[in-house]
Amino acid sequence: MEKGDGLELVDYIASSIPQPSKKLINHINNIIDAKSEFILMDQQLVVFDRVMQIVRDHQLDGTNGRYVVMIKGGPGTGKSVVGLNLLSKILREEKQCVYLAPNAAFKNCMANKIDRERAGRLFKHPYFYNRELTESQKSFQVAIVDEAHRISSTPPPMQKKLEKSLVECIIEKTYLTIFFTDDNQMIRPKDIGSYSHVKETAQKLGCQIYEYELDAQFRCTGSEGYLNWLDDVLGIRSTANASGWENLDDLEFYIVDDPNVMKEHLIQLQAQGFDSRLLAGYAWPWSKTLQQNGQLMNDVKIYDGDTLTFEMPWNPQDSYKETKRARGIPTSGSDWAVNPEGVNQIGCIHTCQGLEFDYVGVIIGEEFRYNPKTETWEADVKKCHDKKIGSNSQTQFLRLAQNTYKTLLSRGMKGVFVYAVDKNTREYLKRRLKVVKDIDKARFYHKKLTSIRELFVGERIQIVAEEAPGYYSTDLVIPLHQYSLKPISHGYYFCDITDEQLFFENITQILENDEKEPDDFIKNMLKETPQIRNYAKAPSGLIVDIDILKFEPIVIVKRIVEGKEVTSMVFRTEVLN
Repeated sequence: MEKGDGLELVDYIASSIPQPSKKLINHINNIIDAKSEFILMDQQLVVFDRVMQIVRDHQLDGTNGRYVVMIKGGPGTGKSVVGLNLLSKILREEKQCVYLAPNAAFKNCMANKIDRERAGRLFKHPYFYNRELTESQKSFQVAIVDEAHRISSTPPPMQKKLEKSLVECIIEKTYLTIFFTDDNQMIRPKDIGSYSHVKETAQKLGCQIYEYELDAQFRCTGSEGYLNWLDDVLGIRSTANASGWENLDDLEFYIVDDPNVMKEHLIQLQAQGFDSRLLAGYAWPWSKTLQQNGQLMNDVKIYDGDTLTFEMPWNPQDSYKETKRARGIPTSGSDWAVNPEGVNQIGCIHTCQGLEFDYVGVIIGEEFRYNPKTETWEADVKKCHDKKIGSNSQTQFLRLAQNTYKTLLSRGMKGVFVYAVDKNTREYLKRRLKVVKDIDKARFYHKKLTSIRELFVGERIQIVAEEAPGYYSTDLVIPLHQYSLKPISHGYYFCDITDEQLFFENITQILENDEKEPDDFIKNMLKETPQIRNYAKAPSGLIVDIDILKFEPIVIVKRIVEGKEVTSMVFRTEVLN
């Protein structure tokens, strides 16, 4: 029941692989076509088109054998987006298609994205797909196997072990099988759906094989370099991104010293409308019972010496005996991922793998820690509470732990917060992040559009601290006695601000005003001037009086002048020409 697979038997009994009606197929396609999250881009579109060409070119009835499509892709490359688009369009081609996923929470979330009530039976666990076809002695036209790396040699609870690998069983019973896989997300010793195993099995069965790869990153603000940096930091492999990643300004990444601060900040973000979740490695037990009042047990506990400093429950089990759960608790692991109340529990790898959130906070447990003496990562399987890993898996556990935490740390689209229980691990991560930020300060190639407050104050997010309120005013005149003017061209000038603190204190009065839109000249100037690091749009109503003239700033920039960072306003005037 640890993965939420206990209800899969109910799914099997309640439904068979359906033959959807034209009305349902149209409904699914309308949803896919209408939601922006399903729009295919770049490589995704190329792979989609090539697979659809295979679907259209072949009868898929066994006449010309069987076909296997293998699509390799790391976290955030859009494997599931491609898969769901394929499902809808293959059904529209009037061919059988089913969506398989070994992780119940992920499978149910994918069904929810479309319409679980009406289309839920198109989403199945691979084991029960194979079981149904075995009993009916039939073959199926198309099966899409998402998160194939999580296919296990261990059957779901109360089910018989297969004589062959589940990968082989699926291919044997399907005319076209589409596998989405990522070997670096295999997190248990009995995960068998590796790229090599799928390929070797397909070759053994004489299938025609097509291979594609997705490597463009659409999660973590599109930063493939961030994922490479994680590989280097977690000791998975040495990469060219050891010192950082591109688009640093777009992904918020923090190491925190107090998990309570991280928790409160994520709750604030959730209240502001950002999907936010706490995640952790499997370093604590998971209770199968509730408290007497129906609340979840606070299984995740962190101590400072003998003092309990933090406690929270895991995401809920799918079902509990005897006690009825209290109101406000998600009904299952898959519901935890989409229910706003899920921010009040901690998710594990099995309830978040394959999914994404706006912000995540990751707790690194004591089963995975950095040793500063040997300068290596260490993993202790005895401190892992995932029973399906087993205490006899110590030799494999380091790599499994590395894969687990890379997966957790790549769930955030906008931001990631990290707390490590082990202090040495925390300090190591801080050092690595400091290198990233120090080097980034010297980079000129990226221009960040930011807010006036961030431009002057610095930090984008003040953890837990509330921002000072802004005030609306129609206009504001700020006299400036200390300044420096620098011509740009075409009547545009820089006006350097000498007393930044005083200027910021004045401008806060109109931060709620509408922002000015820069014209084409300024947009090109911002893009083509390497010394400009970031900029903010000036609020309307701002007038600056420098004695010789008054002007209205269009943008305010941070730029490098003779090795020093300067804050400047950009304006246009004919008076100085």
